[in-house]
Amino acid sequence: MECSGKEASTGGYTAEQLKQQMGLLPLPGGNGGYFIETYRSTEDVSTAKGQRVAGTHIYFMVDKDSLADLFHIVLSDEVWHFYMGDPLVIVELDEHAPGQVIEAVLGNRVFDGQTITHVVKRNTFFAAYWMEGGQNGWSLAGTTVTPGFEVSDLRTGVRDELLALFPQARETIIKLTK
Repeated sequence: MECSGKEASTGGYTAEQLKQQMGLLPLPGGNGGYFIETYRSTEDVSTAKGQRVAGTHIYFMVDKDSLADLFHIVLSDEVWHFYMGDPLVIVELDEHAPGQVIEAVLGNRVFDGQTITHVVKRNTFFAAYWMEGGQNGWSLAGTTVTPGFEVSDLRTGVRDELLALFPQARETIIKLTK
């Protein structure tokens, strides 16, 4: 995959300018990318893991230097939204469809197969990375998580475990794990 043509208008901003303007911070645990939480519901819902806030939202940026948000799993559905910059690739390893690697490209070129939103279902290993070849060197997206995201619900993918579960995705797993 590579980028071509005019991507989402960025106003000519650099990744560093956007990080500073938006207050984006490195993702905890060295997972790659930058974020800021912009919404946390004041309502709670009951889940199998106990009480959770009803929903959360973050801005998320990945650039050519941070490259990727490495494979991880969360216990809630996560809706991704494309905002601006170069396309962002989301890769899912679905244990309910053995042998299947799902890739979605978030971007503004919907007539070229890109999408402006994508849902990652709960309990699915996934990663996101900046699509090489873009004009800007960064992608800005957002994620809405319901029930809301809690750090205790996050599990980072371990390379050897993922390779055992998804041997057909060897190259992708090596690229997107530590």
